[in-house]
Amino acid sequence: MAEELAVTSGAGHRLRFKTGDVSKTGWRDSSFDGAFSMDVLLFVADKRAALHEIARILKPGSGFVGTSWELRSESAALHAPAFDDYPGAFKESGFEIEIYQETGNWRRLLTDTISAVVASEDAIRREVEGPSAERLLRWARARPGELDHSRRVRLAFSAPCEP
Repeated sequence: MAEELAVTSGAGHRLRFKTGDVSKTGWRDSSFDGAFSMDVLLFVADKRAALHEIARILKPGSGFVGTSWELRSESAALHAPAFDDYPGAFKESGFEIEIYQETGNWRRLLTDTISAVVASEDAIRREVEGPSAERLLRWARARPGELDHSRRVRLAFSAPCEP
């Protein structure tokens, strides 16, 4: 889908996409000027291995930015294990912390979104095909009960200066 959107937006000649294991990318050392992750690390099984790989493929001193969720307990709604030591995992991979902070207003924004999803159940069932509607509605019903054990964070780290 990303490839199709890149082509239709006119950016297809500048973008490449690769799916696979972020812990074993196959890219050469120091291949990238930076990396961005929006809620991907949350779903990576071995976060430490993935961060070591990311440190390896980033150019020395480049940046890694993004967002994720700290989970102090397993999330059934997100199908994700507990993990809340992103700073420690990044440091173990040689990164230096530039920014690591709770995203402002995340709880209200998320609960408002969840409320809107639940209130729109009939429309969602009409507009969303197949099991996706049920998956979305299950998430919207389960996630509020997990929020006391979660924290949304934004992060920026500098890659190791030595590859």
